[in-house]
Amino acid sequence: MQEWLTAELRTLDLGDKRLNARQAMILDKLAARPKDSLPGATCSWAELPAAYRFCDNQRITPEKVLAPHRAATIERIRREAVVLIAQDTTELVLDRDPEKGFGKLTSQIGLLDHVQIAVTPLGQHLGVTRCLLAGLVALLPIGGFVLTVVYLERSIAESWLARQPFYFPGLGLIAST
Repeated sequence: MQEWLTAELRTLDLGDKRLNARQAMILDKLAARPKDSLPGATCSWAELPAAYRFCDNQRITPEKVLAPHRAATIERIRREAVVLIAQDTTELVLDRDPEKGFGKLTSQIGLLDHVQIAVTPLGQHLGVTRCLLAGLVALLPIGGFVLTVVYLERSIAESWLARQPFYFPGLGLIAST
């Protein structure tokens, strides 16, 4: 495994040594071939189903996968005098029109990916501090508002969105103009 990845995963604890080893293997393969998907990055037919089983494991959550990177990011932040936390929400459209290509989420099915990254004033990337994925189910125009129906994983539902006034666990209802 690459030396930097070993350092990044120093605090990895998924509750099972085999799961820890599988996450390290998957990340090592993806880091070696960053433009490839899992089928392209894995080297054998045995590795691919194992990677899919890892992703499908009920004990694996996005927070647990990101936790060691977040801990390493916080260590890097502490060494800096000034750090900026930039955030961005990216819309990933899954049902694109072949003629129009990819577009802005309006009435389509897709994902909202909200990421916070730490950077120095000179632009050195220190890491991801937060990542929130939400599956967009529908955008419904209702009397000047757009009702956004979002599916969230339970672990995400218990985080900051759970404190929003129009949020319901399992299915978020958030009104916006």
